[in-house]
Amino acid sequence: VASATQGTAAAQPTWSATGFGTASRPYLSFDGTGDYLDLALGAVGTAYTFVFAARYRAYVASDCIASAVNGGLNDYNASSTAIFGHVSAGATLEHYVNGARGAQTRPTVNTPAIVTITASGTQSTVRVNGTAGTPVSLTSSSLSATTLRFGARSIPGASNFSDVDTAEAVGFARLLPAAEIALIERYMGVRYGITVA
Repeated sequence: VASATQGTAAAQPTWSATGFGTASRPYLSFDGTGDYLDLALGAVGTAYTFVFAARYRAYVASDCIASAVNGGLNDYNASSTAIFGHVSAGATLEHYVNGARGAQTRPTVNTPAIVTITASGTQSTVRVNGTAGTPVSLTSSSLSATTLRFGARSIPGASNFSDVDTAEAVGFARLLPAAEIALIERYMGVRYGITVA
């Protein structure tokens, strides 16, 4: 079992024992200026499911819950990398991969939410609290990034750090059936006191 790590003390997120959701669960808080955690990621492939319990303390352009990157700084707009819960200039959270931006309406700022990102190999969908946005077509979207980076989006020459709190993350190297996704979302909703459709 791999663990997310951050060896630089100044870049470590803050852990809080209580305060996430109405159930007041533990969470990690990323400061938006330099915090992130890295988790070694095997080749995921063309289909995957990621579910996050997260809270955006602010909606700053380019913030995200996590990004799948190749090592250090790299272009996120490629078939091998992706951004999960990307904050766009509009009012949505996105799954940004290879130019495609599956999206769903953002929850209210500072409100815990269950954010689900799925890829089927041909489509990207973002779900917020159990409600799906409109699927977007994907092309050559096999995710082969080496690292899942929590709390930051990486691009050439700079890292964009996120004002986000994360309580839980689960991922699968396959597209889960809709019923299984709903079970995970509802479990997280009950666990954190978040209303899920």
